[in-house]
Amino acid sequence: MRELASRARRWVADLPQSVRARGLLRTISNAFSEHERHDRRVTKIMMSAQEYSLLRRLSPRVIEPRTAIDELNAGWMADLWGARVIVRKNSGGKVAVFS
Repeated sequence: MRELASRARRWVADLPQSVRARGLLRTISNAFSEHERHDRRVTKIMMSAQEYSLLRRLSPRVIEPRTAIDELNAGWMADLWGARVIVRKNSGGKVAVFS
């Protein structure tokens, strides 16, 4: 089982970055839809630096980068569809969406 998981991680890592980034954007979009279906507004998205890097390269017109040093030091890197994108070191490679 552990070998299968390792193989799956290598397969995902070998995918072109544009494919991985589109999947990431689709995942975030689906999470937004789920929150909006319950009349909740997404306020925060937490992700690792790797996911943020993919997102930034794929859709530079979709995200609004932050430039103030105090915001960047707090991990607030950008806004995406009205929600803060916060980068955390120990996010475990997962994306969390909060309302």
